Amino acid sequence: MDDTWKAPARATPGPQAQAPTFEEDLAATRPSSLIIVATLASLVAGVLAAATGFQLIVGIILTRWLAPVPWFMVALGIAAAIISIQLYRMKYWAAVTMAALNAGITFFAGAWALFALFNGLVSLYGFLAPMISLGATVCAGLTVPICRRAKQAAARLAAAD
Repeated sequence: MDDTWKAPARATPGPQAQAPTFEEDLAATRPSSLIIVATLASLVAGVLAAATGFQLIVGIILTRWLAPVPWFMVALGIAAAIISIQLYRMKYWAAVTMAALNAGITFFAGAWALFALFNGLVSLYGFLAPMISLGATVCAGLTVPICRRAKQAAARLAAAD
């Protein structure tokens, strides 16, 4: 019996991953249904947040630490509505930014909804905004890898020309 050590036989590599075809790259640059849902949810969340903030600025006088909250809601809402257009165009930076903006809208709108609820104020926009923006946050977060693949596919298509 031979007790000398022998290197194990190397396994042959499996099938190599194929580079995406032109048609696959082209399909990756088209907006999917998730992109469309995330865009619409972000747009609605932004409009609702801006409307809630504007409603607060016009209708209620807030003092001390609550005074800047409506202005933040208006700013976040307008930014979300504008950047949601870039999300539809599948820009990677827009997907990441929309996830963060929608999280901010969820925070501010949720804080306002709780404050309003505990102080006897009723605002339909104020109660809808946190729920819609939470859904938009999840949808925008799910679009990040899709937009990254679209960015890579667009770079391959540009290099092919």
